[in-house]
Amino acid sequence: MIFLTGATVPLEIMPDGMQRIADALPLTYAIDALKWAWLDRGGDSLGLGIGVLAGTLAVCAAVSAWLFRWE
Repeated sequence: MIFLTGATVPLEIMPDGMQRIADALPLTYAIDALKWAWLDRGGDSLGLGIGVLAGTLAVCAAVSAWLFRWE
């Protein structure tokens, strides 16, 4: 996942199909938030990125609470 999110290779040089796959990965939005914090770039999509990360956190927390219960 790290190679498809723009952390190692910039998304701009990837083919369109790979960019669409990268848009489906939550780590892409985390990398965008880091770029905003460190480089002051990508501030227009920061709200979307934070929303995607919060949604991923909520879904994963709900699934883990449902699957891993103390017995």
